[in-house]
Amino acid sequence: MKKYTVAQVGCGVRGKFHLDGWLCNPERFDVIALCDLDETKMKEVAAAQGISPALYTDAEKMLSDTSPDVFCFSTLPDVRLSLVELGARDSVKGMAFEKPMALSIAEAQRITRLCRDHGIKAVVSHQQKYLTSLQKVKELIDAGDICKVLQITADCQAW
Repeated sequence: MKKYTVAQVGCGVRGKFHLDGWLCNPERFDVIALCDLDETKMKEVAAAQGISPALYTDAEKMLSDTSPDVFCFSTLPDVRLSLVELGARDSVKGMAFEKPMALSIAEAQRITRLCRDHGIKAVVSHQQKYLTSLQKVKELIDAGDICKVLQITADCQAW
């Protein structure tokens, strides 16, 4: 079984969940680098996990230096496209990032095109689709009980 190297941007709440996922699967993933603008927080997260990856405050330098297989980022949505472009430029094989995928349809299409054109497998964290409450909303929409839906904004608690 191949083991993939991982470089991750973001060490906040969601970033810690992603990091924990990589670290819970050591036979498949090796976290080689972390990046966060808050260097102190990043060092604390690495120390709390008992790992010593290369640490960066610049994602571009991190990717250039480490050439990971997988690029993971838990960031604000307004930088998703630029990080996907960075991953494509640096020939990553896979990307994992948070929702929303993009802030517009055009941006989502650009991200999709970049991944397709560069052979990148991408995973966007949209696990809430499995909640029974959101499945009920989909049933109502599909049944025509709700007018044309243009946007849904919801807050969910994990688990």
